[in-house]
Amino acid sequence: MNFLYFHNGTMKLGMKVAGSFCEHRAFKSDRMERASWGEYHLSQTMRGWYYLPFAQKPPVSDWRRMDNASRDKLMGPDMQVDVWVKETEDGLDVRVKTSGVEGAPWRIELAFTGVEFLTNEYVHLPLTGSEAVVVKQGYTELGNERDALIVGPCFGGHRFIQGKEDSEAKIPGAATVYLTDYTPFDHEIRIRDKMAGNGGTGGEKP
Repeated sequence: MNFLYFHNGTMKLGMKVAGSFCEHRAFKSDRMERASWGEYHLSQTMRGWYYLPFAQKPPVSDWRRMDNASRDKLMGPDMQVDVWVKETEDGLDVRVKTSGVEGAPWRIELAFTGVEFLTNEYVHLPLTGSEAVVVKQGYTELGNERDALIVGPCFGGHRFIQGKEDSEAKIPGAATVYLTDYTPFDHEIRIRDKMAGNGGTGGEKP
């Protein structure tokens, strides 16, 4: 579930925080408050739990046929996800912080539509809308002949980008950049309209 949509002329960006923790597959804010002028704080507490062993041996060995609803649960730990979105003169600052759970591979998805290329100091990649790219460091520019956004600093702590079970699929027709890390983490991503800046080269730090 995208928690943020950003239009920049002829291109669009949808942003998502996703992973797998108990039955949770993506950040779905249940609280929102204004932190300051032009800045909002969104948060969610993901309640964790695990099944305890059956009190008595079940009559079947197939897990799907067992009466799992009758099992006791061990509650916790809980994962806390906090997101701050701040408007700037030429874009947005988005801070994502996770806490409470150690070592879960989560990701920040940036799905771009209306873009024709991705470029940074390491690569220039033509885009068709089917790409799934983990950018491991630095700043990256995505755009077309008319409009462009620069995002970063990027990070790539793992390659687990495919959703599992009932996770939402990749947005059709979108070129998706993944920023990945293990929980807990605290990252701020800057999203800048290149055309509103000084016209620097692709991948240049805003």
